[in-house]
Amino acid sequence: MSSNITPPVCVAAFAAASVAKAEPMKTGWKACALALYLYLMPFAFAYSPQITLLGYPLVVILEIIFSWSIATVALAAVIQGWYIRGLKVWERFAMFLVMLTMVFPVIWVDLAGIGIMAVMTVFLRRSRKRYAEQAA
Repeated sequence: MSSNITPPVCVAAFAAASVAKAEPMKTGWKACALALYLYLMPFAFAYSPQITLLGYPLVVILEIIFSWSIATVALAAVIQGWYIRGLKVWERFAMFLVMLTMVFPVIWVDLAGIGIMAVMTVFLRRSRKRYAEQAA
């Protein structure tokens, strides 16, 4: 399925580019960047075999699903440069750290990532209005 969005083939991206009257290769590379999680998801199964749902307690499975969900949001923020508001370079780096911490199946590392994500969420919510005024 990744051939639909990965250049140079990217049939789906090329079809979307023709509809939008955009450059096909730029659209293909953007689609590839947006689907980066598609290439990282196999690592979820390699690092966290609990995600296969075979014989593990429910709390362990929910912790893995929760941590990978936060990792997905953090990765999307890094790629898009937006989470609650537009992100500066250091904020993108902080979100990248969140993504890295959440993919390792060690609870204290996950807690550090959750803490960074919580701090970033509060900080970005509080600075959203000031950021909008500066942008205008």
